[in-house]
Parts: sequence; C-alpha cells; structure tokens
Amino acid sequence: MKNLDANIWSESYDLSVPLQIPLENGESLICEEVVRAMPGRRYVCRGTYAGKPVFVKLFSMNGQAKREWQDEQQGLSALKAAGIPAPEIIYFESSPDLSSRIIIFAELLGAESARHRWEHGNETARQMLAMQLVELMSRHHAAGIRQTDFHLLNFIFSEDVLYTLDAADIVKSALPLSRNNSMAGLADMLGLFDIKYDALLPSLYEHYWQCRESDTEPAELEGLSQQVAKLRKYKLRKYLDKIYRSCSEFIVENSWNNFSVYRRDIDSNNLRSLIKNPDTAQRKIIKDGNTCTVSLIEVPEQKLVCKRYNIKSAWHGLMRAFRVSRASRSWRNAYRLYALHIATPLPVGLVEQRFGPIRRKAWLFMPYIDGISAHGFFRDKTKIEQQHIAASQFATLFSKMVQAKLTHGDMKATNFIFSEDELFVIDLDSMQQHTSDASFAAAFRIDMQRFMRNWDELPDVAILFMEQLSTTSAAEFLPNAIKG
Repeated sequence: MKNLDANIWSESYDLSVPLQIPLENGESLICEEVVRAMPGRRYVCRGTYAGKPVFVKLFSMNGQAKREWQDEQQGLSALKAAGIPAPEIIYFESSPDLSSRIIIFAELLGAESARHRWEHGNETARQMLAMQLVELMSRHHAAGIRQTDFHLLNFIFSEDVLYTLDAADIVKSALPLSRNNSMAGLADMLGLFDIKYDALLPSLYEHYWQCRESDTEPAELEGLSQQVAKLRKYKLRKYLDKIYRSCSEFIVENSWNNFSVYRRDIDSNNLRSLIKNPDTAQRKIIKDGNTCTVSLIEVPEQKLVCKRYNIKSAWHGLMRAFRVSRASRSWRNAYRLYALHIATPLPVGLVEQRFGPIRRKAWLFMPYIDGISAHGFFRDKTKIEQQHIAASQFATLFSKMVQAKLTHGDMKATNFIFSEDELFVIDLDSMQQHTSDASFAAAFRIDMQRFMRNWDELPDVAILFMEQLSTTSAAEFLPNAIKG
C-alpha cells in the first residue's frame, strides 16, 4: 500500500490506490477509490477511517486548493446554520509535511446522486425530483446561499433526505438572494434538464415562489425561460471546448505526426493499442468507399465500428489538408448530441494523421449498435403497431432539432437506428448547429424534404409521419405537398 507524499500532486488522473495517510491524531486514513480527480489540486476518494467507510477530499498546498479547502468548511457551516442537510465533517487538518490538506466526511447511507435518480427514473419520478430540487434551491436562496457550480452530482439522496455537496462552490450572503439572483440561480438548475422539460418551467417557477412565500410575476417567467436557453448555449460551448483536451473525461495525445483523443473511462491497453495503430486490428469491412471505409472491430471489451476517412487523390488531399476532418466533425457532433440529450453511438476515440498543421487520414471509433435502421423498420409488416411509437420518437427528435437549430445534412432512413426501442442518430459529419434562424430554416427544409422522400413508396408511413409531425415545431418545415 502506498503512503501519501508530495508526489501525488504530480500524478495524473490515475492516482495510485489504496493510499494510506497517517494523521496527526494517530489514526490512519485509507483512500480506496478515486471518485474525482483534479491533478495538482484535488482528489475526492472513498475510503476507510477508524474502521468506518468515509468520503475524503485531499487538497494540495497551492493557493487555489487552500481556498477550496477553506471554502468547503465555510460552505458546510453555512448549510448547517440554515438547517439544510449536508455531509458531516468528522476530521480535517492541514498537513504541510504531507503537502496536503484533508477533509474526511461521514458516509451517507444508501447514497444515490440526483443524476442517477434522474437518469434511471420514469417521467413521474423526474418531475418529482425537479420539484424536490426546486424546493431545496428555494431554501438555499432564502438563506442567502447560492451554488456557483451547479450539477446534479452535487445533490445526494440518503434515506430519502436530499443533501447538498461540494460546499466549496457555495457563495453566502447575509440576506436572502434578490429576485434577480434567485432567478439566475434557478436557471442554473433548470438549464441542466433536457429541452423537452421546458414545459415544466411554469409549474417549477410557481413552486419555487410558493416555497419562498412570495408572488409570481409573468414577465419574470419569460425572463427565466430566456436565461435557461442562454445558459444551455453557454454550457454547450464550454463542454465542446473540452472534448479536444485532456480532462477528467478525455485523454489527448498530440505530436507533429498525430493527434488522438479518447475516453478516459474506457481507457485500456487494447484501446491504446488501437489508437496508436488504428489500421492493425482484425476487422470486418462493412463498407469500402473511396473516401470512407467502415469496418467492424472486436476487442475484448466490446464491438467497435471504425470509420476511416481516406485521401483518394493528391488533389483531394490538398483540399482536405487545412480543413477540420470529417472524423473530427463527427466526434464533435456526437458529443453535441450527447449534451442535447439526443441518442447517438458515443465515439470512444478519434485519430488524425497529420504533418504539422496539415491533416491527412483520420479514424473515428464508436460502439457498435445492434439494431434495425428506420429504412428496414418502417418496411417490416410485423412492426406496424410499433411504428406509431417510432414515428412519435422522430417527432420528439425533430422538435429538439428545431429548438437547437440543428440540421443533419443527410436524412436517409438508414442514418437512423432503432436499438432496444431507442432511436439513435448516426452519420454526423454533415451535421450543423446554426446561429441564424434563416440559415437553419433553409437547411432544415432540405432535411425534411430528404426525410419524407424515404417514404415515397410507403404512402401509409408518409401519412403517419405527417400526422405525428403536424402538431410539432417541425411542421412548418415539411414539404408543401405533404402539408397540403
């Protein structure tokens, strides 16, 4: 077992555990699992102290980490003073000899994060959770407390009590938050939810002010809706900025001849070998085109689809040399859809062959999805009953695309896969998120024209889609012949 020393602050995200930490009170703390890592600043671990399971936060001795260590304690004190459930600190110390500061928290029994409850709950459970979070926010704000880094992992259920975590990100005021600051804080929370839950905004807004024992204001609700939309755009930009750099989610390797990025949570020797030598693995060719070769690769962990974007000629290579690769566009668009809560096979790795700034071949690796394309699904006579549900899934998808100003660029029915009753969108290298209403409208009309052409030989399916889409925000983009 490794002992704590100053070297841990030069380690990567892969902190060596178990890690033993001798404490000034004569006890030993054992860190057994890293939950979150910010190398050089902070580690959050599960562990054991005095024979009991605990959570541990280790802070380095640098200035920012020192502030976080102090803010954590002050934030928890503010929550406790307001009567808001928060984890109990059972030990804290500053240990210059170990180049660390330490906080030990009592374990919360049966802990379940709000994110886990949201992701695994049904619609009724999600609406109830949203109400619970709004009620908790109202208590925070009434006590002059605001979370500045709001995410669902900061809230934990233990024995049906909702606890607030990550107190280092709390800002405390002497007075209850003003209405403007209250709405900004509420928008921080509501902006985390899928766009389709915007229908809940009026009821959540009303519930918030009922909890604060204050009246609602119609203009304020409109402003809240605008704040939520603006916040989502900001968070999406911020998230897409990090998908090309090393962080808790991704590993990036960059050299003169090669650029690669792959997911940290599935990092393995097999994946690293594939990233370093993307053409060496045994594979089955699915499509062998001039500009794109699609193949199936079986590695011990899973089946992967590899899309290799080829250079078919010197002229083609010159045209592609300084442009963002199709593989990179697909990588970015997949994570864009993930952030927008639209299902797509989430890529595990991207490799670009380069010569300095010049891009050449590129590879994209993504999980294999076992399912049936929309082309086959809507031509299967045994699935007529399920087709109504499937068409409603497209209606939901297209409504999200309209709200996000998102166009696909190639709406062939084969670019939509049904797997385990979920609709997945694939082939994303032509996808675009527009900033202009006019450019989106023009491109989405083309998308819808192409999508409806899939059913030229299936008039019953075309009518089904017309019925499903006519009541959605996508209706105005349907071809005139369909609408009429």
